[in-house]
Amino acid sequence: MMATSPVRATRSWWPNKSATATNERPASPAARKSAYERLLCNAISGHWLVELRHPDLTGWRRFAPHAVFRSASGHVNVSVVDPEADRTAEGGDRPEILEVGRLAGLRLVAEQFDPDPLFDRASALHEGGVICSV
Repeated sequence: MMATSPVRATRSWWPNKSATATNERPASPAARKSAYERLLCNAISGHWLVELRHPDLTGWRRFAPHAVFRSASGHVNVSVVDPEADRTAEGGDRPEILEVGRLAGLRLVAEQFDPDPLFDRASALHEGGVICSV
């Protein structure tokens, strides 16, 4: 059995397809929530923080959304960054990739964020198409 290590081909901590690929068949996409997609795109264009609830997270969490995009498997996802995370530490905090259709709640926060300079709109992660991004 081979040991695996994190993929870090560049200085960017933004995930790329090779870093997130698995051999598992992806689950079917959740039903689209176009109202959430619109709210996320409005937050992204104005650099507004959001609070959201998602089954993979505990309670309401505050994030800086950077992109709403389609994955290669047809899921509509949002990439979000924890504004409190220390991404300069070894290993850094990676963005969360959450399926918009699985969000259980979303609200805009009246606080703006500075986009992460390491965000890569051209990442292979977004190969299904970017809906909106910083």
